[in-house]
Amino acid sequence: MVYVATRQPNLVGNFPFIGNMPKAILIYFVTTFFQSLLYIEILLIWINSQMIDIQLISSHTVGVLLWTLKGMIIESALCVSSNMLYQSITACQISMCSGVRKSQTVQQFTKNILRTRRVNFSKISAFGIFNVDAALPLRMGALITTYTIVLLQFAFL
Repeated sequence: MVYVATRQPNLVGNFPFIGNMPKAILIYFVTTFFQSLLYIEILLIWINSQMIDIQLISSHTVGVLLWTLKGMIIESALCVSSNMLYQSITACQISMCSGVRKSQTVQQFTKNILRTRRVNFSKISAFGIFNVDAALPLRMGALITTYTIVLLQFAFL
């Protein structure tokens, strides 16, 4: 008996939450980015106007830092989960390639599964704009830092 893959597996159909994931990820990251920059801009406006007391400015500074920290923690949890998924898929691939003596039909079936995985598997991405992996919180932090420096330059020049 020969096992032949007649059609490609549909991961989105098997796991409905994956279909909405790119939209949710993109919305979350764009919202976090713009809210962080907005809070920083409000803080800079308050610092430039001398009518606001120091307690209000310091409390807003703490709020901005906590907001950014919360976003980074959620991003890190999402990225750790996606990396665990990638590692599980790699571990499955390694276990399929193990040197256990198999019949010809099982070897052919295993090769078909591995070919399908190589063709169909891609990292979780937000509509191809960015991949969700371990480096995403670093890239997000770098993006917020870059635009914060731009806002500081506009505010104090």
